[in-house]
Amino acid sequence: MKTTLKINRNLTLLFSILVLASCEKTVVEPANEYDVAPYKVLDAENSIIAHTDAQFFDIYTGISVGTIGRIVKTTDGGVTWKKQTTPTVENLNAVYFVNTSVGYTAGNVGTILKTIDGGNTWLKLTTGSTVNLLGIYFTDETHGYAVGATSTVLKTSDGGVTWISSKPLKISRNLNTVIASGKNVYICAANGYVLKSVDSAATFDTTAVTGVTANLLNMQLFDDNTAFICGANGYVINANFNTNTYSLKKTSTEENMRGIYFFDKSKGYVVGNFGLVYKTENGGNSWTRIKSGTSENLYAIAYPDTQIGYLLGTGVILKTK
Repeated sequence: MKTTLKINRNLTLLFSILVLASCEKTVVEPANEYDVAPYKVLDAENSIIAHTDAQFFDIYTGISVGTIGRIVKTTDGGVTWKKQTTPTVENLNAVYFVNTSVGYTAGNVGTILKTIDGGNTWLKLTTGSTVNLLGIYFTDETHGYAVGATSTVLKTSDGGVTWISSKPLKISRNLNTVIASGKNVYICAANGYVLKSVDSAATFDTTAVTGVTANLLNMQLFDDNTAFICGANGYVINANFNTNTYSLKKTSTEENMRGIYFFDKSKGYVVGNFGLVYKTENGGNSWTRIKSGTSENLYAIAYPDTQIGYLLGTGVILKTK
């Protein structure tokens, strides 16, 4: 099991959400129906306009990426956050650290940055792509994948020095999240599509999840064949890639669920628009809404251990009390 924890998150629909929120009335349950929020808002100096993804190495140390090229780091459990210097002003949509030193972040206009010192300094890599990259994952320090708009898949085997581009779908769709294990590569996409490769992204099999036409936005892999996926319209899906079966575990909301974290195959959380947080203790068969303490959109959730957790979103970072 890896020593670092990955919390994927992307900002693909941020601006459209803001527009929709201003012109449509969204029904969210009254806060007084719930217990006191188990999370507290952290005062993040130099806060990002929107935290799109984050990764924590332990209960004290974590990295968050977001809009206009912002990256912030904490080493004291979120008490303070230090803004890191980055060579881009493009939105950063995903981050992944292979270990406590080597990490990558992907963003708009083909942007990929790399760090080899735990996120203190970042180098911009040449990808040859101009599409918005929405997800990134590495199996070790040199082998990795990035995915994004227009069905784009980028692959590197030399630590990001060179990238090979492919488009596994004939129809142009957003590829939102990528996770890999060995030669197996899994991608969540728009319109309810899941892509699977067993040969390091040389070829892909594509599945349209039955009954789901919503965007699939994030994923957590448990082993080579099973995962939980979350997405638009409150969907959560339990996937078995070996049998190619997908079990719907929908929450009670129609809002987008963007961040996901499961401790095991039974207990986990999903977070999403308007500060919504849902918890399950039976593998998604039922969900309980947890008061977050914010109405801002949430994009990422991290639990470095069973008691300490972080939620990150539009201009906000929260931590368990």
